[in-house]
Amino acid sequence: MDGTDARRHNCTFPHSRFHRIFMKRTLLSALLIALAAAAGTAGTAGAATAADSAKADKAVARQLEKLGYTFEVDEDGDYQMVFDVEGDRTQIVYVRSSVEDFGTHNIREIWSPGYTSQTKQFPVAVANRLLEDSQDAKMGGWVKQESTAMFVLNTSPDPRWAPHATVATVVVDGGRVLLVEETIEGRQVLNQPAGHLEPGESLAAAALRETVEETGWTVELTAFIGCYQWTATDGTPFLRFCYAARPVSHDPARPLDAGIDRALWMTPAELQAAAGRQRSPLVWQVLADYLAGQRYPLALVREVA
Repeated sequence: MDGTDARRHNCTFPHSRFHRIFMKRTLLSALLIALAAAAGTAGTAGAATAADSAKADKAVARQLEKLGYTFEVDEDGDYQMVFDVEGDRTQIVYVRSSVEDFGTHNIREIWSPGYTSQTKQFPVAVANRLLEDSQDAKMGGWVKQESTAMFVLNTSPDPRWAPHATVATVVVDGGRVLLVEETIEGRQVLNQPAGHLEPGESLAAAALRETVEETGWTVELTAFIGCYQWTATDGTPFLRFCYAARPVSHDPARPLDAGIDRALWMTPAELQAAAGRQRSPLVWQVLADYLAGQRYPLALVREVA
C-alpha cells in the first residue's frame, strides 16, 4: 500500500500526528551519523536491559533475526539497527515495538531520524523485507508521508492471540497418496492438499474445497484423522484438522491455486524418502497416523448452528 492507497482507504497520516516521535530523540535529528567503528558492517548489536527487553515485541526480534538483521533494543523497547551508507557514515533505523490505533488500522512505525525521500530509503527497504517475510501473517503494507515511514498492520484492534485454523486431506488410491508440490519462498516443497478455514465454512467443506482447488480432484471424505497443533519456526501457531478421503473425479483442465506447481501421487515410502522437501512435520505425521489406522467417524466433528 503506498500513500495513494492509504488515502483511498481513509488512512492518511498527518505529519503532526507523528511529530512527537521525532521529538523523542532530538540528538538524532541528523540523517547521517558518523560512526567510524561501524564501517564495513551491516549493523551493530548491544545488550538490552531486562526492563528494555520486557517492553520489546519478541515477534519483531524473530523476524529481524530470520532476515539476518543485527539490532539492539533501546530504552523504549524499540529495535534499532545501524546501516552503512558510504565511507564511515551510517544511518540508524528504528522498528517500534508498540502499535498505535489509527482509524480501522493499527500502525507499527519503521523510521529513521531526519529521513527524507531524497536519501537512500532504508526504512522502506526494512519494511518491505519484513512484509515479504510475513505474508502468512497478513501484515499489510507500508506507507510514507513526508519524513515518516510507517508499517500498516492489517490486524484486529483486539490483540488477543489466535491460531490459524487449517484443514488437510489424506487422499489414498491404489497405495499412493495425493500431494501437491508448491513453491514457498522460492523453494519447492511437498504438502497434502491443505489451506485455511474461511468465514462461514465448515471444516469438512473447507477440506473438500481446498482439495479440488489445489489438485483438481473432487473427493469424498471418509474419516476424521485428527487435530494437530503446531507452531512454525516464525512463531505462527496452527491448528490443522485432517481428513481421510477417496478420489471421485478429476478435472485436468482446472487451474490450480496460485503457488501450486502441480498435483502428484507418491507412495508413502517415496514421501518418507523426501523428508527434506516436506513443508512441515505435519505432512508425514498425519500420513503416519493414517497408515497406523487412526481414523474416527466424520460425526466426531460437529457444526453447531
